[in-house]
Amino acid sequence: MENVGYGKRIGNDSNPYLIGMWKLLQSGEQMPYTIDRDMYSKYREFYHRSKNEVDEYDLIDIGMCGWIGFMGSFNGRFYDGGYSGHDVNGRDYIFENVRNTLNTARLVSDVEFTCGDYGNIEIIPGDVVYVDPPYKGTKQYAYSRNFDYERLYSWMRNLKRKGAKVFMSEYDAPDDFRVVWENDIKTCLNPTKTKIVKEKLFEI
Repeated sequence: MENVGYGKRIGNDSNPYLIGMWKLLQSGEQMPYTIDRDMYSKYREFYHRSKNEVDEYDLIDIGMCGWIGFMGSFNGRFYDGGYSGHDVNGRDYIFENVRNTLNTARLVSDVEFTCGDYGNIEIIPGDVVYVDPPYKGTKQYAYSRNFDYERLYSWMRNLKRKGAKVFMSEYDAPDDFRVVWENDIKTCLNPTKTKIVKEKLFEI
């Protein structure tokens, strides 16, 4: 999304903590660059306490919880991958996440971030739609469990018929999706184990 330099840009996700994080970054809120284990544990408890009543909390609480969770969780697994740390075998995972996210934040300062069902977003002919669903066959998290892939594919096909350009990142896709880019990507399963997967960009 940060590389699309024209027109109105909308970023949507079902995770309110992720969207809250991006909105908080847009507001200019000073985010902590150092996240120790105690801070991480504090916000992890807040996440489990607040997730069933997110609307009861303000943007700062939800956005900061998102920041701590995504910056401080190993492999970005949002309180599900364990605390990543600032010095793991000489590597500062948290600072790497912070640096990359802040670099992106500069490029999405005018994006309209929304939280909700992707089917509610108005798409018109000529729009470019990029979809990044939870990948099939990988571990699912709180906001991606029981994801309906067939509904997503139908939605994307309908957008294509209406004149939108539709792209999706995945490892695999139905036969009417063609690969327009692919590359081997190293993914971290834990601080000492990695594997190589083939990331693909599909277009209908």
